[in-house]
Amino acid sequence: MRRGGLASDSLQWAQRAVQEDRDRSRESLNGPPEIREVCNINLAEDLATLAWAVAAGSRDRAEVDRLVNEAVNLVGTASSPAALVHCHSGQAYLSLGDSAQSDRHFGEAARIDPNGFRGRSARAMTAAVNG
Repeated sequence: MRRGGLASDSLQWAQRAVQEDRDRSRESLNGPPEIREVCNINLAEDLATLAWAVAAGSRDRAEVDRLVNEAVNLVGTASSPAALVHCHSGQAYLSLGDSAQSDRHFGEAARIDPNGFRGRSARAMTAAVNG
């Protein structure tokens, strides 16, 4: 999605990633908490990417909301992964034309990762959208 490829290709890859990480998450339920956390982070990142692909491809607002909510709930407070989830969520809402939700997610990414790549990217996207 970042490179501007076809939304249909991105959608297929994102769906595949979500399915694979859902399977891994189920397998990790009886494992150590650290492994479950990693599986949840991976799945959250995949879900946010899928939300962006869905928004760009079908513009299905209800599906984007569902995917974003699941991603945000799964990622917890892990700084860099949470910032990525919010950046991709912001991109999804930007694709839907919802600048308020987009700004909210970009703002959260910038707050979580103020000096990192995702925070800087989020601030740049907010400036581009509002500038």
